[in-house]
Amino acid sequence: MSSNNQSAIIICAGAPQPYLEHLHALYPNYQQVTFIGVDRGALALIESGYTLDYAIGDFDSVTEEEYQNIQQRVETIERHPSAKDDTDLELALTMVQERHLAGDIYIYGGLGTELYGRMDHLIANIWMIYQPRFYSLLPSLHFIEKNHQLAFYRPGHYGFAKQPWADYFSVISLTPVKKLTIKGAEYELAATDYAYPRALISNQFKENQAIQISFEAGMVMVMYVKEVK
Repeated sequence: MSSNNQSAIIICAGAPQPYLEHLHALYPNYQQVTFIGVDRGALALIESGYTLDYAIGDFDSVTEEEYQNIQQRVETIERHPSAKDDTDLELALTMVQERHLAGDIYIYGGLGTELYGRMDHLIANIWMIYQPRFYSLLPSLHFIEKNHQLAFYRPGHYGFAKQPWADYFSVISLTPVKKLTIKGAEYELAATDYAYPRALISNQFKENQAIQISFEAGMVMVMYVKEVK
């Protein structure tokens, strides 16, 4: 899930325990980084030592004192009413588009963990990619948590390097797909059409070998996964 972009947009959403330790490894890869805090995710970034470029949301998950702290550590803040059509994360992605922010987009606190977070938030955040207004952002989106990393792919050919921390590599079609292939993995797949979304999970890397996937139509999500026992 690498990129040649020189800019990154870091979005921290409100799920508990966002994996912000990952930022130390991410920083050296980019010349410019923009920080966006989403609701309580803004506080999480601040408490980790970051000054925000933007904060957005209804901020119903923070106290008034915490909100004042956020205001002091952010350049631009947008507070929305709790009764609204968009989720706070949808507001953040809309902000990215309206302010013409460019670069790889890394979302922390958008999936939750094995013990914390809300399943409905998880589904809402993944299903954002079905919305036509966010389609242009699709190749840039990366969701990062401690034991899960995922990104989305349009038709094409892609290579994936082994990540030492991950136990599994999963390919999940989000729409019907045509001629999906997986090469170089423990379990390979010849060109196959699926008329419905299909989760091809728990694949693994071979020693010192990248995995290649390709498909001609549809949309696919790729996940690196560490099993917590």
